[in-house]
Amino acid sequence: MNGKTKVGIGAAFALVAMTGLTGVDAKKGARSGQDYYAAQFHAPSLNGKVRYLLVNPFGETDGLLLHSGLVVKFPAHMSDQLVDHVRRGESVTVQGRVSHSGQEVKAWSIHNLASGRRLIAEAKPWGDLKPPKHIRYLALTPMIVRGTVAHVLVGKRGEVKTVILDEGVTARLPKHLARPFAAIQPGMTLSLSGRGSTTRVGKGIEVERVTYIEQ
Repeated sequence: MNGKTKVGIGAAFALVAMTGLTGVDAKKGARSGQDYYAAQFHAPSLNGKVRYLLVNPFGETDGLLLHSGLVVKFPAHMSDQLVDHVRRGESVTVQGRVSHSGQEVKAWSIHNLASGRRLIAEAKPWGDLKPPKHIRYLALTPMIVRGTVAHVLVGKRGEVKTVILDEGVTARLPKHLARPFAAIQPGMTLSLSGRGSTTRVGKGIEVERVTYIEQ
């Protein structure tokens, strides 16, 4: 084996080490990419009016709640683009993959009918690395929010996983706080404490405690 061959093999191993990709990973990536674009081609179009923009606890706008009750999920790293693209009360056409429950759609395209602009979901940029969520969580602001339940998002087992309060407060319940749907329903008044963020379009909170307010 000559020197050039050794250098070439060494560079190849270095590339694998840096990217973490193997031949199997590359094939899986290619298949998933093909499946993704095939799914987009057959994605249904859903129309609705924006009720709230949804903010996660880290202050990223990663979705919409339509007046129909449909939750539109969008990549969190495109938060700024989504906020600039659509506002409350505007009508949109969404294309994406609808969940089995029919509660959510993972959108790849949001067409603002008022402006005529279309926002396309993009893959997360390479090198856009953030600390683990449990580390980021410690830096969030302690907060208490109170309001009337406007919408409830339910998990596979019927447990409440997200509560949206009036005025666009998005509250996410961790597994140990998950409640059955009968325990939290639209119209109830709650006080929620935890950690989260406040933005110009709403608040997002990771709930640590749920208190029911009698009316």
